[in-house]
Amino acid sequence: MNNLERIKDNLLIIEGKLDGCDGNDFNHVHDEVSPILSDAVDRIEDLEKGIKPENYARLFATAAHTAIDQQRKYTGEPYINHPKAVVEILKTIPHTTEMICAAWLHDVVEDTNVTIDIIKEHFGDLVAQYVDELTDISSPSDGNREFRKNLDLAHTANASNEAKTIKLADLIHNTSSIVKHDTGFAEIYLAEKRRLLEVLREGNKELWQTAHDLCKQY
Repeated sequence: MNNLERIKDNLLIIEGKLDGCDGNDFNHVHDEVSPILSDAVDRIEDLEKGIKPENYARLFATAAHTAIDQQRKYTGEPYINHPKAVVEILKTIPHTTEMICAAWLHDVVEDTNVTIDIIKEHFGDLVAQYVDELTDISSPSDGNREFRKNLDLAHTANASNEAKTIKLADLIHNTSSIVKHDTGFAEIYLAEKRRLLEVLREGNKELWQTAHDLCKQY
């Protein structure tokens, strides 16, 4: 078995073990898949040369989020399940390979030690641009939540239509989760997302309407 085949097999093993994993067994599963993940990442150059960009982005994002033991806030499931859901939503409408890659990678700069320069090195200028546009620019030191959200809103308003479409898919999945698991915070969150929707109108019309209807239900 050559290196590329081994990487592909490792990716399937990782995804199989993480799929359906919840907070109760995440640590055990993470310990089990970490050596497999490390083995795959060690062969990252081979992966770049011989696998589809969106599959490389999937492995890259899995490695980045799993390396910091990141989990979804309310369910404890592996964080990579969120980008996976965003990608699945995005695939229901017209899209490009670069958009799919950015959807897999949309939280890695914001949440991990990966930088935009690293994204550019591995995935090119356009994917790096989309990820940059999808990354919040505010930090806790910038002030209160309202001020920080205004900074991020202005940043998103200047994003490309493609990035706004990915943001809509992200909003749809996050909103469904928050209204289900945190009704108290949902009121604040939904008010913020209604404002966000106003600057996302240049994104895909179908996803915009879905996001609008979802926010309007609550």
